[in-house]
Amino acid sequence: MKIVKRTHKKNTKALFIVVAITVLVAILLTVYIVGFRGSILGWSPFTQSSINDDATVYPSDDVENDKAEKGNSGSSQTTNQIPISPSLNIQIENLIQSDGYITFVGDTNDTSSLGKCSIIFTNPNDRPVVRNVEATKQAGSAACGPIKIPETEFSYIGGWHATFRYYSNNEQAVSEQEIVIK
Repeated sequence: MKIVKRTHKKNTKALFIVVAITVLVAILLTVYIVGFRGSILGWSPFTQSSINDDATVYPSDDVENDKAEKGNSGSSQTTNQIPISPSLNIQIENLIQSDGYITFVGDTNDTSSLGKCSIIFTNPNDRPVVRNVEATKQAGSAACGPIKIPETEFSYIGGWHATFRYYSNNEQAVSEQEIVIK
């Protein structure tokens, strides 16, 4: 009787091809998620809910028509409908990029009440990045921040325009500054 030794070359080849394709798909998926952050098909694996910075995110493509609170009364108006106050002074105290975050701190001279703060970063090549928070009392006046925004929300590297708005008693104050995201 003759013993025939069979080799499993066909099975080994098929297994090798399946493993190679699986590894290639895993690499391409990783590059897509990390490199492009899913922006090619409009899917984003880094959702806003994973950010824990105590700020509310209001994504919008139409920054000028974003709803802003009407002072402390609770009714809504657009930013263009709220008058600019000659008596409210605000300034951007700190706007820096470090440790993976853009950190914003704003200051006001409002001693009568605590209003609402809004910081909007715009760039013609990307969607706006918006944060709205309640002002806090510091040194007898209202202050905004610190607000920390992850760098990953700024998908465009380069110049951005920061607009800081403070709303109080049906009035607003505006301060603007340019920032370069690196």
